[in-house]
Parts: sequence; structure tokens; C-alpha cells
Amino acid sequence: GAVVPNGYDAVIPVEDTTQETKKGQMCIIDDKVASVLATTKPWTWIRPIGCDIAADSIVLSKGETIQPVHMALLAQCGVDQIQVNYLPRVGILSTGNELLPSTNTDQCQNGKIPDANRPLLLSQLNTYGNCKPHDLGIISDDDSIEMLSDRLKNGLWDDGIDVIISTGGISMGEKDNMEQVFVEGMGGKIHFGRMNMKPGKPTTFITIDKEGSNGTIRRKLVFALPGNPVSASVCTELLVRPCLDLLNQGVETSEVVNSLDEQVFIRHAVDNASVHDELMATLTKDVKLDKGRPEYHRVSLQRAQTPHDKLQYTYHATSTGVQRSSRVLSLRSADGLMMLPRGGPLGCGQDVAKKGQAYPVMLYQSSSY
Repeated sequence: GAVVPNGYDAVIPVEDTTQETKKGQMCIIDDKVASVLATTKPWTWIRPIGCDIAADSIVLSKGETIQPVHMALLAQCGVDQIQVNYLPRVGILSTGNELLPSTNTDQCQNGKIPDANRPLLLSQLNTYGNCKPHDLGIISDDDSIEMLSDRLKNGLWDDGIDVIISTGGISMGEKDNMEQVFVEGMGGKIHFGRMNMKPGKPTTFITIDKEGSNGTIRRKLVFALPGNPVSASVCTELLVRPCLDLLNQGVETSEVVNSLDEQVFIRHAVDNASVHDELMATLTKDVKLDKGRPEYHRVSLQRAQTPHDKLQYTYHATSTGVQRSSRVLSLRSADGLMMLPRGGPLGCGQDVAKKGQAYPVMLYQSSSY
């Protein structure tokens, strides 16, 4: 890293010109020096100024999450301050009068169960690195619409929550009232309310707007997810994670700023959104297809060399077992979500995804594949 003195245009490593003596000392050998000099060209072992980072090189792009390598690049460029966006604050809310905040199963009597959704989603969001998760606790579905709305309004507007993820209370049951809370109680707008997927059919996406003192519109996002923990986790992975990435990276609107067509803007956002990594994998066993909906089936992956070329690999997918949306064990060893088509005559025409057939797998962020 030293500066090359004026008048010199090459450097010879000292270890190429020395030899250890019998007394253990190092001395320069003239013959070695002459031999090295004969093959040394100008600029040998010299790095010109700017050779690592050329002028006009982009070392950090808008929307990137700051990583350790970026800190080194900024230091090399002499930059000690940059403008950054704050990470979205995401509030996690569980609903249900059957839920207990404690994990002490001795208290689980008379139909009470521990709340697994909040610790699951809080931990899951922490692994993404694109938000700051906040625990909003548990609300009872015995409370009135007005009471629930007032509590959530405080979280949204007073505590600075940008995105709410609620679990439970969004299906068709008698006490599934979260849609009323967000729409009637808080003035939200539903963008979609049922999804043709398994798990996660009741998933609802809502936006809530409020006009600020300066006339600008502040918008909050709500993902009302099913109450079963597997459904909540899978929907968070498929819907919330890409949305948070999009919030961080921003959407370049210069091409659509003059368009009043909301669909144009949505299409532009979708086209510029980040997506999950995928690979094709063959099933190791038959899997029964759902005749009502396409399914995101949790699978574990194994990589194997192809028989004819050891430099090429194929991937084998094994189901994590019973895919019941309450069975958190189906997530434990999952590397990704295999996208299986709807079965039966109204779907792909077959009832079983057979062993040896290949389907795409959306990889979890933590997957090593």
C-alpha cells in the first residue's frame, strides 16, 4: 500500500531476490535480482490510482440495503455520510379470544391456546432485514368494532406504524370482524379480499389513507392474513416480503407520473418488483393435488450430480409432510415452496403430482440453494 517513489515504475517482491543464509539471516542475491529484472515489465506490482474504482463507477444504487461491502466501498471513496430511507415499521397483531400471550401450556384450558403467530412473524420479519417489526399484541374478537378501530388508529397514526399484519378474524366466521374494523372503523379500501391459493385463501389487502396538515396523503398498508400460523407465514413470505422490498427500493415513477390510470402505475410497480429466486426440482414421492386451488407446498431440497456430467446438478424435492395450515412442523425443514397446479378436471387434469415430475420451487431467503 505504500506510495511508489518518483522515478520508479516497477516493484520487485523482496522474497524473489533473497535467500536465507546458514545463520538464518536473509540476504539479497545478485543473480536473483538480475534474473527478476530481466523479466520485469513497467507497472509490475504497481496499482495505478483509480484502478479499483474507475471514475463514474456506481458503488451503491438507490434502494439497496446497506451491507458490509458497501461500508468498505464508501470508505474507499471517502464518503462518510449518505442519505438513507428509514426502514418501514411493521406492526404484528394477533386476533382471537382463544389466544394466550404466555407459552405456558399449563394455562391452556377451556379452549385457550398459545399465540404462535406473533413470535413466528416477528422472527420471520427480522430475518428479511427490510423492516422494523413491532409487537402490537393480541386483541379479542369479543371487543366492539369501535374499540378495536380506536386502538389500531393509535398504532397507525400516533406510533408511526407503516404496515399492519393482522392474523385471524378475516374469514367467514361469526366473529371474523377485522374487515369491518379496517374498512368501516378506519376508512380503509379493500384491493383484494380472497386469493386463489393454498394456503392463504382469506388473505385481504387494504390501504388506509389520511390527509396530513399540509394537504399530503399519508397511506398505510394492511395485510389481513388467516389465523393459522402456516398460512400466515407463507402469505408473509409471498406477499409481505416483496412489498417491503418494494417500499425500500422505491418505484421509479418518471415514466408514469403523467398517467392518471392506477392500473398503469400498478403494472409498472409489479414489473419493477423484486421476486423470489426459483429453481426446478423433481418430486421424490407422489403428492396429491388439491382440486380446488393451486398450492404452495412446503418442500425440502437435495442437490445431486447428473449421471453424465458431474459439473451439472439436479434438484430433488421432498414434501415436509402433512400440509395442514395449523401444522408448523411443515415449515421446519422447508427450503422453499413448490408451486403445484390445481388438480382434477377443472385444473391440470391429473389428481396427483407424480414422483419424478418437475415443478418450480420458490426459495426461502434463508435457503442455501
